Amino acid sequence: GLVASQGLSQAGLGANEAGDRFGESLAVGDFNGDGFDDLGVGAPGEAPGSDPKSGFAFIFHGSANGLVPSQGLDQAGLGANEAGDLFGAALA
Repeated sequence: GLVASQGLSQAGLGANEAGDRFGESLAVGDFNGDGFDDLGVGAPGEAPGSDPKSGFAFIFHGSANGLVPSQGLDQAGLGANEAGDLFGAALA
């Protein structure tokens, strides 16, 4: 039969806005090595700061109780956020 499942949004890590494209890409793995699967969710339309569609990736760490919003990633540490970069359009 059917069972209830956990819903996710970016509300714990950023503002929900039209055009963010939250969930366009997904990746699953044990990113932090704790034995629980984690979930990466891309939002290539997100605008961190004032750069439209520079993109963002959200990380939800797994636990015995389900997924927990943990962190958000953009390109600031890898260069610069630029309008139209669409960071998070693909995850692997």
